[in-house]
Amino acid sequence: MNKIKLLIIVTFLLFNFSNTLSAQTDTTFAVSGNCGMCKNTIETALDVKGIKKATWNTETKLLAVSFNPSKINTKQIMQLIADAGYDTPLIKADSGAYSKLHSCCKYERKE
Repeated sequence: MNKIKLLIIVTFLLFNFSNTLSAQTDTTFAVSGNCGMCKNTIETALDVKGIKKATWNTETKLLAVSFNPSKINTKQIMQLIADAGYDTPLIKADSGAYSKLHSCCKYERKE
């Protein structure tokens, strides 16, 4: 009977430990863009280790991201988006990345 209790306790602890290791953070923030092509580019830019899911809404211009904070942080996520040519609240895409966007993807930039 003690072996069964011990096995249950060990199993419970291992389960909780594995959930802690795969901790996930969710965040939502604005990303400039216009269309479905922008959606594809933004989401593809976030196809990296540490990001579980990224969904950009073409109507609201909001990006929802689920990620592992031990592998990537919000500022790094915003940098990946800026590198793809899109502005975020903290990081503005450089003019070179922006100029590479397709003409329909060139959103109105705030100065």
